[in-house]
Amino acid sequence: MEVSRASGDGQFAQDFTTELWPEDYYVRSFTRALIHARDCVDPYLKGASSGSRRRELRRMRKRLGERGEVRSELIERPTDNPSVIDQFLQLEASGWKGREGVAMQCDHDRRSFFEEVATAGMERGQLHFSCLLLDDQPIAMSCDLVSTPGCFAFKIGFDEQFASFAPGIMLALDQINLIHSRPDISWMDSCTSPGNEWVGRLWSDRKTVTTMLIPTGKVGSQLAVGLFPLFHWMKRKVRRK
Repeated sequence: MEVSRASGDGQFAQDFTTELWPEDYYVRSFTRALIHARDCVDPYLKGASSGSRRRELRRMRKRLGERGEVRSELIERPTDNPSVIDQFLQLEASGWKGREGVAMQCDHDRRSFFEEVATAGMERGQLHFSCLLLDDQPIAMSCDLVSTPGCFAFKIGFDEQFASFAPGIMLALDQINLIHSRPDISWMDSCTSPGNEWVGRLWSDRKTVTTMLIPTGKVGSQLAVGLFPLFHWMKRKVRRK
């Protein structure tokens, strides 16, 4: 039995470990970036990255500001901006995802599913868009799923013609302020893959994500679980070659 990418920090993981600790089972964990809202945002921002990194981001933001007004916005309701879903789909498709045909815009079923989820989520107050705008035009957007008191970064996109200004990183930094502006949200999960460092350099908190393999008692299941680390090691070696 596989329990894949469950939270390693909460009651579920604690109870599972308590029940299974005498048994032979396999656990593999990683951490990803998380924002835990503080009483005051300023100390968080100061600790979010090194002084030199913050200065570099301010310099890039100033350069970007020479092209127009730069600001961040949290869009919580479709009435605020009825075209926001289309804007996000177009932005995601404008870069490498569109060129390689993996953007949602390129697949009718995936696009329809996303539109339905986003529309219903915004109407129910369970989805918002974090946006970095240049003269009111989005150059980076994050579609975030809300389940109070938490929030999950679901999909992101940015305009690659502004890649030299690191708009995705600017938005990740601004999201610290945006999340602190919502009193009903106490944390935000980046939902990034293992090894993703660019958000981790700005979001100082961490969430543990755990995958567990548990033998079910059938013949060979304990052996299979015991051999899994070897299989995983061999798979990495083959990929590297």
